[in-house]
Amino acid sequence: IEDAREILQKAEQEQRDLTEAEADLWERYHKEAKELLRQAERLEAQAASEADLAKPQNEPVPPDHEARAKSNIEVEEKRFGRMADFYQAVIRYGAGTRHDSKLVRNLIDWQEECRSSGLSESIPSDGGFLVPDEFVRDIRQSLWESGALLSRVTRIPSNTGGTLKIPGVDESSRADGYRYGGIQAYWVQEGGEIPSSKPKFNMIEFGTNKVAASVYLTEELQMDAPALESWLEQAVPEELRFVVEASIFEGNGTGKPLGIMNSGAVVTVDKEDGQAPGTIKAENIFKMWSRCVGRNRSNAVWFINQDIEPQLFTMSIAVGTGGIPVYLPANGMSDSPYGRLLGRPVIPIEHCESVGTRGDIVLFDMSEYGLRERGEIETATSIHVRFLYDENVMKFTWRVDGQPLVDSPTTPVKGNSLSPFVALETRE
Repeated sequence: IEDAREILQKAEQEQRDLTEAEADLWERYHKEAKELLRQAERLEAQAASEADLAKPQNEPVPPDHEARAKSNIEVEEKRFGRMADFYQAVIRYGAGTRHDSKLVRNLIDWQEECRSSGLSESIPSDGGFLVPDEFVRDIRQSLWESGALLSRVTRIPSNTGGTLKIPGVDESSRADGYRYGGIQAYWVQEGGEIPSSKPKFNMIEFGTNKVAASVYLTEELQMDAPALESWLEQAVPEELRFVVEASIFEGNGTGKPLGIMNSGAVVTVDKEDGQAPGTIKAENIFKMWSRCVGRNRSNAVWFINQDIEPQLFTMSIAVGTGGIPVYLPANGMSDSPYGRLLGRPVIPIEHCESVGTRGDIVLFDMSEYGLRERGEIETATSIHVRFLYDENVMKFTWRVDGQPLVDSPTTPVKGNSLSPFVALETRE
C-alpha cells in the first residue's frame, strides 16, 4: 500500500497522469495487498476453527457467525474462569509478581464502555480493577432470591439517572366517588345519560440512594481460591441484603429507602384491655388479620422477632374444656418450611422489634412495596488500601430506593380502616 501511494504522490507532484507502466505497477501492488489480506483472513478462520474443536463438547458454541470467526485465544484472554481467579490476579498484580493480560483487557473494556455511554472513566478505588459483570450478576441474583423481604417486594428496574416517578392510585376511602381515586359506577335507565367520573392519581417518586459494602480479605484467604470464592459469594450478598432490608422495614427515607414502619401506610392494632406487658394474645392476631385488606391476604406474610415464638407455641382458642391451636409450627401439621398463623407463613427476621414493642409482629403484603434498582451493582477491588496488613479490599455499590406503593390506610364503606401493612401496638 505504501509503494502504491508513492506512485500516486510522484505523479501528483509532477502534475501529470500515471504512465501505463506506473498504472500497471499500482494495480499489481493492490492485487498483492488484497491477496495478503485474504491469506490473513484464512489463517484467522483456521485458528478459530481449531480452537473450537479443542473446546470440550459440552461447552456451547457462540451462536453468531461473527463471534465464531474471532480467535478463541483472544476471547479467553478477556475472561476469568471464576471469581476467585479474578481476585487472585489482582492480588498478584499488586504484589508485582505477575501482570495478567485479562486485567488490562478488563480495564480497556471498562474505559471503552465509559466513552460510549458518557460516564466517567475513573475507577472507584485508586489502583483498582472492576469486577467482571458475570460475577456481579451472581451476587445480584442471590440478593433478590434469598432475602425474606427483598424476594417479595415489587421490583422496579431502571437505567435512568435522577429521580423516577410512577403513577399510583390515590385511594384513601372506599366511599362512592373515592374508590380507585374517583372512579364511580351508576345504575342507569335505558336511554339515560351515564354520569362521568374522573380518577385521581398521585405520583410516587423514587430517588437514587446508594448503599456500599467493603470486604477485607486476609492473605491466607486470598491464596485459597475455593475458600475465597465461597466467602465472597456468601458475605457480600448477606451484608448488602441486611442493610437494604433493614431500610425496607424501618428506614427513615433520608439517604435510604422509606421503611414501612415509618410510613403513613401502616394500620396499628390496639392492645387488649389489661393486656400484660410483653405478651401476645390470640385476640391480637385475630384483630390484626381483620385489619388487612381482603385482596392482600392471600399474599400477606407474618414477620416476627423470633423471641415471641415461645408465646406462639402455646397460643390457642378455648373450646369447651379444651382448645384449638392458633399457631401451626414448621414441619408440623402445616407441613411447611415456616410456621403458620391463620394459614399464612410466619417468618422470623432480625429487623422486627423486641417482644412487647410495636413492630415485634407485623402482617405485610410486600408486593405493595416498590423498590427501584438503578443499573447493576458496581464493584471494584483495590491493591493498595490494606497493603501493610497483608489484606486486600473490595467495594460493592448498589443504587436502590424504595417506599410503600400506598401512602395511607383505606377507609372502607363500612368498618375500620384497612391496609396491606398491619402492626401491633406496644404492650408496656
